[in-house]
Amino acid sequence: MRFLLLCLGLLGLSCASDEPQPPLPSAEFSVTTLGDITDRRISEISGMARSTLHEGILWVLNDSGDDAHIYAMSQNGDIRATVSIYGVQNYDWEDLSSFNMNGESYLLIADIGGNVVFRDVFHLYVIREPMLDATTAPVLWKLSFEYDNGARDAEAVAVDTAQEKNLLPSKRHVPAQLYELPLRLSTPEP
Repeated sequence: MRFLLLCLGLLGLSCASDEPQPPLPSAEFSVTTLGDITDRRISEISGMARSTLHEGILWVLNDSGDDAHIYAMSQNGDIRATVSIYGVQNYDWEDLSSFNMNGESYLLIADIGGNVVFRDVFHLYVIREPMLDATTAPVLWKLSFEYDNGARDAEAVAVDTAQEKNLLPSKRHVPAQLYELPLRLSTPEP
């Protein structure tokens, strides 16, 4: 329960307390432009994850409306690779996470949005992080799920490799809820 409350507090929900809170540390920063994203294939970045294989590369994906592609982008906005994810569709991709497990680099694609059409079943796809000369990547495992309390809309996912869990916060419902799923299947799908 403490973990759930901590996470919900981090999601911006306030917990009532009569105890005075210490002031938050603050600092001012200037934002630096690294580059312009001018490639028309990148029209609505919905997820971005730092590559764990390629220095200076960010993996990005578009929200719904694009094919099932991820893009390797340099930090100045140039597209270095387009990789088609084999055998799936981009229904409403919302987030992307990179993680390492057992010495391998992976990407998790979260098809978890629900803002276009009401849906009951959502998907998480895990692929091995592609090399920059790859054009396709197969899904290593897929988690399809339904929420236990009716359809939800989510736009973020966190991968916890230590506990082998995926964490998803919902939106549009008050209070927001945090859900967990296993990171992988006990027996991977073919």
